[in-house]
Amino acid sequence: MKGLLLKDLYTLGKQMKIFLVLLVAFALIPGYSMSAFAVMYAAMLPMTALAYDERSKWDTLAAMMPYSTGALVLSKYLLGYFLAFCAALIALAAQVALSLFQHTSVDLDALVALLAVLCSAYLLLAINMPLLFKLGVERGRLAFLILTVVTVLTVIAGADKLLNLRVPNATFLWIAGGCLVCIVIANALSVLLSIKFYRTRLN
Repeated sequence: MKGLLLKDLYTLGKQMKIFLVLLVAFALIPGYSMSAFAVMYAAMLPMTALAYDERSKWDTLAAMMPYSTGALVLSKYLLGYFLAFCAALIALAAQVALSLFQHTSVDLDALVALLAVLCSAYLLLAINMPLLFKLGVERGRLAFLILTVVTVLTVIAGADKLLNLRVPNATFLWIAGGCLVCIVIANALSVLLSIKFYRTRLN
């Protein structure tokens, strides 16, 4: 699994340096809107890794290696989880650094919105990855991009409402906990579907 992740990170780092720099730059811009774009963009990078795999006929090579279908699929999910988390972490560090520089307190509402964006990115992965494994990157790209645009616009449009929403702390914790459970279940089912679709494609 570690070798698969390193392969994808090396490929992305080698061929998408400009985009990765933009990813970091967007995450460092104060405010949640650009940070949301950075986190969502990071969640899209597994699609790029899959595209490189298809072009290089990686599936044929991987079939001769001691990798299970589950490991090959799960590595793409872990790549998305890792990169989206890193983007959110960079955005968080930027917000904290900005607050220290301006001698102000950290905007907790913006941090809650950033957490919501990260959860949305993970949900986006859960929805899109089975499509890519079933249809392939070229055929699934349009559906992936449409779902991504809809998700990003929904998150940005709903962020202001989220920041203005005032609910008791206990209720908020229940809502947040329920959302996290749903995201975990959605990703677990998504991984199982992706493994099934990938095996079907290989056969």
